[in-house]
Amino acid sequence: MLVCKTMRGVFMKILVLCSNYPDLGGKTGGMFFHVRNLYYKDNGTNVHVLNFSANQNYTKDGIDVFSFTHFENKLVNEEYDILLCHAPHISHHYRFLMKYSKMFKNIVFIFHGNEVFKTKVILPKEYSFMNNNKLYSTLRRNIKDEVKLHLWRKLFEKLAYKSQFVFVSNWMREQFYKFTKINRDILNGRNHVIYNSIGKPFEENKYDKNKSKKYDFITIRNNLDGAKYGIDIVNNLAKSNANYKFLVIGKGEFFKYYDKAPNIELIQKELSHEEILNYLNESRFGLLPTLWDSQGLMTCEFASFGIPTITSDIEICHEILGDFNNVEFIENEEVNLDLTNIVKKLQSKTINDRNVKYYAANTSGKELELFKKILT
Repeated sequence: MLVCKTMRGVFMKILVLCSNYPDLGGKTGGMFFHVRNLYYKDNGTNVHVLNFSANQNYTKDGIDVFSFTHFENKLVNEEYDILLCHAPHISHHYRFLMKYSKMFKNIVFIFHGNEVFKTKVILPKEYSFMNNNKLYSTLRRNIKDEVKLHLWRKLFEKLAYKSQFVFVSNWMREQFYKFTKINRDILNGRNHVIYNSIGKPFEENKYDKNKSKKYDFITIRNNLDGAKYGIDIVNNLAKSNANYKFLVIGKGEFFKYYDKAPNIELIQKELSHEEILNYLNESRFGLLPTLWDSQGLMTCEFASFGIPTITSDIEICHEILGDFNNVEFIENEEVNLDLTNIVKKLQSKTINDRNVKYYAANTSGKELELFKKILT
């Protein structure tokens, strides 16, 4: 076990800032933050979470989660060894840092997605039913992005002397430099690529290939309406492969506006990790196309668990999953693709050892090593 202590000899104490976080009512947003925090806690770190979306305090699996109001009233004078900023949000983290950054000697930023992107460049075109006022929303988003990137660049440069910058992929890091236009020399020795860790159940359990299968392909996306998740691709593939049965799990309005392939079973709900494992074991293959992603944690969890998985033939997917023997790549544009050849390729592979690339020790463990280095 990697036990973390500060120079004062006491266990490390960190404050984690999140725009959302799993709650006690079943909401799973920010689960990848929670997975990290549990690992930190299990390895001797005292973790407090400030959830900007919380209206009251609560404890999640032994992790104390506080509202911003509680921080200002009760925790503002607490001493923390490190301030950890996940997916820094301009309306939450930025305002917090402008007011309280002087309180913290060490700051770690972890970048997960479009918080430092120009969305008009990165994000795919939205589905037509999502564009209620396309011109207005596009103009507003473009202006917001320009302001956001300008403000973040100035603040990152100001705080760089006491900060570390962590990216969940090499691709993510390159996009950060591209859009913020920060001089790379400023972050020399302060930038790191550490991938998101998969949930603990995906480490501790293994895909049961011998169990009777109910579905040929399974797709799980919390948000079916996000164009980047390619539910339209899944729907088209199902229509072109009528001899296979597809399971799609997630919430959204997509199938109210597009005809659902008759061989798709749709379940609209959020799943726990344990429920995901049960559905995976009932399926022959994972199907998770994407138009872009900073890492694609769900796909990592599928592949690490051991289910043969199909994803998109794009740069980020090859960086993240190129060394997994149980993964095949397809072109997003091949809407009439016959999946039979992909199925045969995956079935012909012999997988002896599981890929541990995204296990906690190789991801969250590296973050703890970085924290220790900062404090020594």
